[in-house]
Amino acid sequence: MKPSLVLAANTLLAIAAMSVNAWADVAAGVRAFKKGDVEAAVREWKDASLQGDAKAAWMLGFAYENGMRVPKDPREAVKWLRMAADKDYPEAEAELGQLYMDGNGVEQDFKEGLKWLRAAAAHDQVDAIYNLGVAYFEGTGVSKDAQRAVKLFQNAAHKEYVDAFYNLGVCYRDGEGVPQDYQSAIRWFREAAEYGEPDSQVSLAVMYAMGWGVSRDPVEGHKWANLAAAAGSEQAVELRKKLEGILSPAQIVEAQRRAKNTFIKQRHDKMKLEDLAQ
Repeated sequence: MKPSLVLAANTLLAIAAMSVNAWADVAAGVRAFKKGDVEAAVREWKDASLQGDAKAAWMLGFAYENGMRVPKDPREAVKWLRMAADKDYPEAEAELGQLYMDGNGVEQDFKEGLKWLRAAAAHDQVDAIYNLGVAYFEGTGVSKDAQRAVKLFQNAAHKEYVDAFYNLGVCYRDGEGVPQDYQSAIRWFREAAEYGEPDSQVSLAVMYAMGWGVSRDPVEGHKWANLAAAAGSEQAVELRKKLEGILSPAQIVEAQRRAKNTFIKQRHDKMKLEDLAQ
């Protein structure tokens, strides 16, 4: 039997009103959070979550997971992330899946973690796609499958996921899941290094110093080692010291000039991205 048209209309109006009110709570929570009024933000997001707003539940879970102006509480994070994930919210599915993979806030459960990661990946959520790739690359909860991992990393890389750039560089450098190809490795390491990713910068420094996939260029190697060292890489500090032992003072000055120019460009690019995000 069809429901009464009046009942159906009233039901739709109630749902619409709920959605508007819930969104208002989410937006109010964001404004309060930015002002540092964490208590008000949490109150607004909880109200919205209990009205069925998945985004609010995800934001609350994410805040508790990362200790963003609230006490870091993985168990509390799981509670809210599950609420959002049960409503097919992709970001919550991805976060919840990784918490299960890591045993953070819940008992480690690869099966449950992979279930949520796959659900998020089916929604094209990039963190989940990347983390599934890591699981297949390392054989965590699944049979190790480097070829499948590479495909997942490539998918994430096409979405500008920086860690995927680095992992693809490793795969091509070491011949994991793809034929060994130093030039492709250089390409992917450079993609990540230009974003300031220090492990990729160290990898580039080594490849330039050794002449793997490129003409040997210890000056360029020093440049990338210098940038990685500035980002806190101890390995880069050691590598830079070794390179300085074979470079002339003039070459070291040139390497430092290149590093400075690259650093300035990276900061400029980052500022442009931040302006676009506002």
